[in-house]
Amino acid sequence: MKIAAGWKKLQEETKVMNKEEKALSKSEINAVMDFASSLGEQVLVRGGELWRVEEVINSIFSTYGLMDGGIFMLPHTLIISARAEGQEPVMRQKNVGEIVVDMEELSGLAALSHRIHREKPAPKELMEMLNNAAEAEHYPAFLKICGMVAALLSLNYLIGGNLTDAVFIGIGIGVAMGLDMYLSSVPGTQKMAVSAAGALFAGLIDVIGCRAGIIAEPFHVMVVTALGLVPGIPLINSCREMLCGRVLCGGLLFMQAFMGVLAAVCGFWIALAIGY
Repeated sequence: MKIAAGWKKLQEETKVMNKEEKALSKSEINAVMDFASSLGEQVLVRGGELWRVEEVINSIFSTYGLMDGGIFMLPHTLIISARAEGQEPVMRQKNVGEIVVDMEELSGLAALSHRIHREKPAPKELMEMLNNAAEAEHYPAFLKICGMVAALLSLNYLIGGNLTDAVFIGIGIGVAMGLDMYLSSVPGTQKMAVSAAGALFAGLIDVIGCRAGIIAEPFHVMVVTALGLVPGIPLINSCREMLCGRVLCGGLLFMQAFMGVLAAVCGFWIALAIGY
């Protein structure tokens, strides 16, 4: 309730400020709508929740005095509409590409939305600001892999794995994550194919270790490695959307995440089929 009341107060204050300023021209309105749709698309692509997309777009509408804002979202479609006072509504549609979770860029996009609300730059400057925000500083790939390896090795220790299992888990998840980071940057790459390929190579490493007599059996290692390939953030987002009543969109997000999990399972199954 406090959040809703605060948002309503913010909208009312923004309307008062907008009345005191010069009305936007048609070209400026188009620039604001282009930016709002592009910003929403980038938030979706980086793994942002649907409520976050609504928040940043409504913030832009409020900042520039656009009324009757409408937002329709599916995992790969974004449609927005709004109008300035005394003018016809303007609509924009974006076809959202493959979702690749990137928390650094997502934080930068959220910060950009807050900055625009504070400063209200000229509409013609918005797209340049968005391009700069998308160039966020990233943690080195090696550091990300080390973080995942440390998490999985802790799990391996808790469930009774030994040092040899830990070595193969580290190698397997390192190969899978490295492959994912490389192939995700290639245009046209399907996420499910990347998940399957990563699981296949990790599984083959485990099978080779088992055949060589280094590990007793590969299943324990594969199970722990597979947990590092589960798309946790998309699964959590999908469950949250369904619990909030957005069953259609939440269900589609869940199916997309589930297909990624299924692709990883298929990769491990192929590795076992080859090895046995």
